[in-house]
Amino acid sequence: SFIVTERTGAFNSLQIPIRFVNVEFEGVSTILMSYMPVGEPSIGMRVVPIFKTHEPDYLVTDLAFVGVGTPEKDLPVGFTFG
Repeated sequence: SFIVTERTGAFNSLQIPIRFVNVEFEGVSTILMSYMPVGEPSIGMRVVPIFKTHEPDYLVTDLAFVGVGTPEKDLPVGFTFG
């Protein structure tokens, strides 16, 4: 599932609108909440993780998800597929 919001918390550093996504892993009961900085989320969408490898902040925001097939050139600055 997902939610797109135009409102943020006091210490938010993410670009608006924020696309929060719940990522399910086959065979795992836990659902991971993250965000999608590129693209538009949809129910059932297949995603892959991206990581802030250039000057990471060492925060949960160093991990995000994008749709399968997203070109690396479209990733946010500092992010790679791993």
